Amino acid sequence: MAEIKPAVPEDFEGLFPLFAGFRNPPPPQRLRTLFQPRWNSPYGQYGWALWEDSRAVGFLGTLLSRRPTPRGQGVFCNLSLWHVLPEYRAESLALLLQALRLKDVVITNFTGNKVAPILRKFGFQQVDECFYLLLPFPVPSAGQIELLTDPRAMRAELEGDALQVLEDHLTLPCHHLLVKTRQGACHVLYNMVRKKGLPVMQVLYRSNTDLFLRHLRGVCWRVCTTQKLAGVMIGDNFLGGRPLKAALQVTQREAHLFRSSELNRFEIDLAYSELQLFGL
Repeated sequence: MAEIKPAVPEDFEGLFPLFAGFRNPPPPQRLRTLFQPRWNSPYGQYGWALWEDSRAVGFLGTLLSRRPTPRGQGVFCNLSLWHVLPEYRAESLALLLQALRLKDVVITNFTGNKVAPILRKFGFQQVDECFYLLLPFPVPSAGQIELLTDPRAMRAELEGDALQVLEDHLTLPCHHLLVKTRQGACHVLYNMVRKKGLPVMQVLYRSNTDLFLRHLRGVCWRVCTTQKLAGVMIGDNFLGGRPLKAALQVTQREAHLFRSSELNRFEIDLAYSELQLFGL
């Protein structure tokens, strides 16, 4: 009978053949980083593995972190790389239940369109119900901001929680931007996506909501003109339920899901996840 065990670094070689079952799996060097300690995780494991004798037949990866939230430090678990061999699919939920048993942990899944119906049955909710696509138009405020793109140069401009988020993501294949103004600075994590075949900047995290929204149109103009982008995309979770005027509103079709007894969707972002770890 198959047995579930916590996945530890020594399991990587045994699990590696199983990863070949994923569609477009990350390269081996990236997969290995899933089993490296990071983000002040309070747990010494990296997921749960399903074994039949000494053969890996299922796996659910977890990226665990102790990170800042609007309500103080919290523990998060980002689900990653959920795969079970066809003949063992009946035991897939047993892997998920291991994660759901974690106490006082916010659980997220940002790449799970196929498993979204299952997760929603267990109380997962959508982080961003829609997103706004801001197109680049020149605005006077664009001249009031300075943009830094070298992550290491951003350290001197940040402190506290914002500095922690920067340091936690510094060595990962993700994009950083610092918006510097007279009122302060805002660190932004983002990735590049394509909409209608055009490159767009998608905001995943921002350290200072008020400052970022105040200068968003200037940031959009400066970023799009210097990096040749078509626009900036921001989820409605960053807006606290307020509409963003003069922007295209689009229903979110990606399953960005979370489950929490403490935080609401306006207090969730897409950092500390496989999006940054694997450069998705």
